Amino acid sequence: MRPGFPLLCMLSCMFVVCQPLSAQYSEAGMRQNADSTGTRVVFPSFEPVQLVAPAVLVGTGTLVHFLAHEQVDIPVSATVSGWRGGCPEFEADDYVQYLPFVMAAGLGLVGVDSEHVFWERAAELAMTAASLAAVTQAMKHLISSPRPNGADDHSFPSGHTATAFAGAELVRIEYGPGWGAAAYTLATGVAFLRIYNDWHYLSDVIAGAGVGILCAHVGEWLLDPVKRLFGADVSVTPAVDPVSGGVCATLALRF
Repeated sequence: MRPGFPLLCMLSCMFVVCQPLSAQYSEAGMRQNADSTGTRVVFPSFEPVQLVAPAVLVGTGTLVHFLAHEQVDIPVSATVSGWRGGCPEFEADDYVQYLPFVMAAGLGLVGVDSEHVFWERAAELAMTAASLAAVTQAMKHLISSPRPNGADDHSFPSGHTATAFAGAELVRIEYGPGWGAAAYTLATGVAFLRIYNDWHYLSDVIAGAGVGILCAHVGEWLLDPVKRLFGADVSVTPAVDPVSGGVCATLALRF
């Protein structure tokens, strides 16, 4: 079997399997549940099935990393490095990783229907980013896995890939599977470039994708509890200043 074949299979699975799988549980994950007394549960968006894709990806990446590193990671890394040859590093992944986050925040501002208003999306993104930083940095420092290029010992999991897939999953949650597919395409491209640029092994990006999807759901799960904790609904209404005629915005807080 050609060494590059596992790479093509795994990256294809991250897009072809995980994005549609996420779409299947979108309605179940977003609905507001109630218990038998009619009281809302603590995390109304949580559904156990939302853990399936992250668990499969993180589990697969971990197993490959610790049990099949020599058989899978190293041959794939050598093959992809051969594709690059003597060309310089293609650094687009440093910037593209953030595009799904920009899409999650900004598509609603240009008229795309979203699940939440802008301020709720901003809070969701902030909580996702915080959990993402905590989980990826903790794993990187606890596992201390060398990068293929030898730069440091923070290879596992891929933070770039986790960031891209977290943003892609938020796009799917907010705007549906159509926009989600576009964001997942970008995220899969980031995962490939991390291997292509010799910063990560295949197992790093597989686990990073799972961490990203999980952290996106953490932001989703925490949104309603945080809103209730602060006890306020935020709304912004456009208005016209009667004196200057300029367009402004009215910020309203309802406690």
